[in-house]
Amino acid sequence: PDGVPVPQMTQAIARAFRALTGYDRTMVYRFAEDGSGEVIAEATAPGVEPYLGLRYPDTDIPAQARALLLRNRVRLIADSADPGVPIMGLGDLDLSLSGIRAVSPIHLEYLRNMGVASSMTVSLIVGGRLVRGARGFAGEPGHMVVDPDGPRCPCGQRGCWERYASGSGLGWLARRALRRGDAPSLAEAVADPEELRGEHVTELLGVGNRDAVRVFDEYARWVALGVANLISLLDPDVVALGGGVAAVGDELTGRVRTILSERFPAASDGRSVSIVTTPGGPDAGAIGAAILARDAAAAGPQPGSGRSGDRR
Repeated sequence: PDGVPVPQMTQAIARAFRALTGYDRTMVYRFAEDGSGEVIAEATAPGVEPYLGLRYPDTDIPAQARALLLRNRVRLIADSADPGVPIMGLGDLDLSLSGIRAVSPIHLEYLRNMGVASSMTVSLIVGGRLVRGARGFAGEPGHMVVDPDGPRCPCGQRGCWERYASGSGLGWLARRALRRGDAPSLAEAVADPEELRGEHVTELLGVGNRDAVRVFDEYARWVALGVANLISLLDPDVVALGGGVAAVGDELTGRVRTILSERFPAASDGRSVSIVTTPGGPDAGAIGAAILARDAAAAGPQPGSGRSGDRR
């Protein structure tokens, strides 16, 4: 609805996505019921003109493009100056779900006019519809509060799950342990203690460093706490842990399973939930999106989804 302020949580998402992709600008764009939209959060490089708060008519992202967002959930445009390569001899071929198909030349011209060299679009969909929630901010379990007195999150809250259960969270736990004098040997990994990161902990974990083991055990407890909450809420068959820390595999999943069994019986007894790591590391999200696109293509068009009309 009109008048809803941009929440700090959504702004934090925009900043995190910019850090992940390296783009000069990332935006969170919310559709209204009439198809118009508004930039409700944004993160930009220094000197980039802000678009935050700007509103656009429904013709800016037309109906066929919005329909495509329901079918192809991750859209990459690597180079807005690339005209693409013609496809010969394949007839009326629908490449709506292809990750490498070209886009409308009108859209490419639009990007170039805005000074955009490349772009990435990600859709959040449940039940065949773009998810907005009551105010357009749904789908952020990382901002479940697990410690009301914990460290401040960029979203403005204290003790969000992602402040503990992420690669950066592992680094924060390690620096805190170092400052407290609980993990002195971790200082040997870096010249400046404030540069201690999660990857340093996992490297030392691999050689059996006791301080790294203690920090990683604490990290696993925070991961298990959030996983227990999600299991109680969603009742899944599988919980997949992704990101760079997932590269340690059984070092993480084994600890989480044990903690769930010992401390969170409601999330473990009689449920047989598999705790696994994704093989893609930091690329797991993009790989998962590609799998969804593949499965959607195999299933064929869904009722009401329509065709994009873009066969390039």
